[in-house]
Amino acid sequence: MLVVDKPHFLPVIPSGKYLQHTLLLRLKNTLDVPDLVPIHRIDRDTAGLMLFSLQAASRDAYSALFRERRVEKTYEAVAGFNPALAMPVRRESRIRVGAHFMQQAEVPGPVNAITDIDILEARGTCARYRLRPFSGKRHQLRVHMMALGL
Repeated sequence: MLVVDKPHFLPVIPSGKYLQHTLLLRLKNTLDVPDLVPIHRIDRDTAGLMLFSLQAASRDAYSALFRERRVEKTYEAVAGFNPALAMPVRRESRIRVGAHFMQQAEVPGPVNAITDIDILEARGTCARYRLRPFSGKRHQLRVHMMALGL
């Protein structure tokens, strides 16, 4: 296994206009590991730890931990502060593709996205939040924070 601290704005895997400038291709070229495969995903705009499989034999076992939701992810975010909003809060909604294929939006229907949100500290008009997603929809954390006006 390889653990990498992914920077903001670098996609993990090739897609769209990002075919060569991705974390995966940089690591494959730098480390000379052609069989390197990401175990989970993280949005291009998000920084954080990424896990990569170095060996095909153990890859499915690690991937299964994420697929079966036996791994908990925790994120921190800085966003607007609303002292009238009671914390902690659990945001449950249905998220689907929005007006553009790269945008997501909350829509009516059965819940497919759940995030626990709590405040860690507040300073003036901003706060630092702890976000714990229980599902993995694209841009889920951003969508849930926006829905709360944060």
